[in-house]
Amino acid sequence: MRGQWSTDSIQAGDFFSSETVSPKPVHRLNYSIEVESFSVEEIQGHLAGLLSAYRAFFLEPDEEEPPRSGDAESAERSRGILRAIFGHQLGSAENEDFLLQGEEEDVLDALLKWTCESHMNSRDRHGPFEDPGACLVCLDGIATVPFVKNILLEGTVSWQMGNIQHGFLLEIEELEIA
Repeated sequence: MRGQWSTDSIQAGDFFSSETVSPKPVHRLNYSIEVESFSVEEIQGHLAGLLSAYRAFFLEPDEEEPPRSGDAESAERSRGILRAIFGHQLGSAENEDFLLQGEEEDVLDALLKWTCESHMNSRDRHGPFEDPGACLVCLDGIATVPFVKNILLEGTVSWQMGNIQHGFLLEIEELEIA
């Protein structure tokens, strides 16, 4: 649809002339991506749940504590998610031991600190992109970022017809695609 019209020409007779004017589209394509991240409070809740499930299964209880009864499947899922999010910090098995050392609240604080250091814009806008391919490449990168709540892809197509006699200009400003 880039700059194409459904009619072959426009009769300009209604504009004080009887000549036929063919449309000459001038088009601009703009695509943009808006990303909404989870809030710090939401992230803290998610991380607390993951960390609790992980520690409930993998943490050895103290002699004074009753034995823990964690769900192995939930613990492995939590481990995988935490490694995906914090892979550069938890890359090795000995770094992963960090999740089991110290108090759970201290470990959670460290995870939140890492999260805030890496990427904490609640709303981030990318673009405009004139090429849909460049927009999709950016979108592909955003889709793998942790803690993305919503991704809104917007496309604006602007075009105008050439000047019709006596300075009349027909223009369609924006067509939103959302």
